[in-house]
Amino acid sequence: MRALLRSALFAAFTAGVALVLFAGHVVTAGSARARWNARVQRFWSRGLVRIFGATVSVEGEVPRGATLLVSNHVSYIDVMILATLTDCAFVAKSEVARWPVIGYLARAVDTVFIDRERRTDVGRVAAAMRGALEHGRSVVLFPEGTSTDGSQVLPFKSSLLEPAASGAAPLTCCAVAYRTPEGSPSAREAVAWWGDMTFLRHFFDLLRLPGFEAKVVFGPGARHHADRKVLAEALCTTVRQLHRRAAFS
Repeated sequence: MRALLRSALFAAFTAGVALVLFAGHVVTAGSARARWNARVQRFWSRGLVRIFGATVSVEGEVPRGATLLVSNHVSYIDVMILATLTDCAFVAKSEVARWPVIGYLARAVDTVFIDRERRTDVGRVAAAMRGALEHGRSVVLFPEGTSTDGSQVLPFKSSLLEPAASGAAPLTCCAVAYRTPEGSPSAREAVAWWGDMTFLRHFFDLLRLPGFEAKVVFGPGARHHADRKVLAEALCTTVRQLHRRAAFS
């Protein structure tokens, strides 16, 4: 019953957000639209946190102003959690753009989609990231290139770090971790979305949880470096340090 009720609330709330977002697009453009998208995205995310029964704790200083925010990646839930804390756009795989409803909303709030099968797509994505930053929005990047079970931080890919390597954006790092209530499936099983897990089954199982805890630890980013591979290694080291602090004992 919990999952069914939350499914209905999720659908109704998301439909309402979509209408509000569309109405704002009728009367805004440029930087004003970017600000509107950020406000609606934060409102949507905070509502979803309540629907999912999640609690969010934060350690460190939440970045203010536009920054390239580099994070580990555990689940699609990361997007919801980070969007409650910062006005940001996300870089996501192109498949998300085709998801029903969620894909529309992701496109509408300025998500930058990348086709990982096309190496030439990196330049377009880097330009879109710079555009979002110029409009005053942070851009969240998950440089692992995939989600994990939350127990480790994989080596970072350097391909999308061009705006950071060029010094075009300030750098901030964070790490996210999750915990489920005693007696429930572990966060590795029920919150992390990784391996061959299917989305709909995972989403329904997540809704069945009484709730879950999310912890976000913010820290400074690495110094800018013109060599993207060197920068990727430095950022990965920083996020791994934050991840150890974020992990629930």
